[in-house]
Amino acid sequence: MRLCFMPSPPQRRNLFRKWLTHTMLGLIGGGILCLLTVPAGFLLLGDLLIRVKFCGYGQSAIGCLFFGAIFAGGLTVGFSVGLAQWFVLKRFLLRARWWILASTLGWMGIFFTLCNLFYTPILNNGTVLQTTIDADALSGVAGLLGAGALMGLFQWLLMDLPLVRSWSWIALHVCLALLAALGMV
Repeated sequence: MRLCFMPSPPQRRNLFRKWLTHTMLGLIGGGILCLLTVPAGFLLLGDLLIRVKFCGYGQSAIGCLFFGAIFAGGLTVGFSVGLAQWFVLKRFLLRARWWILASTLGWMGIFFTLCNLFYTPILNNGTVLQTTIDADALSGVAGLLGAGALMGLFQWLLMDLPLVRSWSWIALHVCLALLAALGMV
């Protein structure tokens, strides 16, 4: 088992630059890959859920198709961002390979919550299941904050930071999720 080390102040600035660069490259790469995986998830996973009768046909089948697309998009972006960040962190974290999984799960939660803001299920008789847009927006914002907090928690568990510093990492993710929520609402 190799020991991890804490970077010196000049190394921290370089690490921060690498972190931002790799994260942006992961987002761009994940966004480009989403153009391929979202339609595949829509068609393959959504269709599979309909075939195994997880959803009905007609209007209720749209939810399964939508779930397949969200699952594929969150998985693609989360994996690409987590992998890009792993290239920077592998020298500093003992359990860096788990960073990819933590990021993937966090991004999938963010994708599901963001898409919940835009999707309103409709029953076969035309009844809208969710009654007010305000309640939708509030539940979506709360979901984003929760997804951000969980991703921050998962990543903090991998970083072995003292408990005092963990709250700042989790709070950072909550603030970033809040910014995303405000941008979407």
